[in-house]
Amino acid sequence: MAQIYEVTAVVDDGRRREFEAYMSDEHIPDVLATGCFAAAFFATNGQSYTFGYHVNTPQDMQRYLDNHAAKLRDDVLQRFGDTVQTSRRMLDIIKLFPSP
Repeated sequence: MAQIYEVTAVVDDGRRREFEAYMSDEHIPDVLATGCFAAAFFATNGQSYTFGYHVNTPQDMQRYLDNHAAKLRDDVLQRFGDTVQTSRRMLDIIKLFPSP
């Protein structure tokens, strides 16, 4: 079953530009380079950011958690400390609707 791994981050105002650049230029490309995800998106609505990663199989997600997640999360924590608060959740995709 395909899933979306969704991460939400709330960022202090003084760090937003740096956070956006880091996520766009380094973190999200590094996450995709693990080969565990098919695609990603990065969106915002003010101080809150959402990242969505398309997971093809539960095995891909487990491989990410077992082999890559800790290092990538630690990098964010070292760079931004408590100026970024994150939460995560998994969404099961019921159906994808292609564009006509």
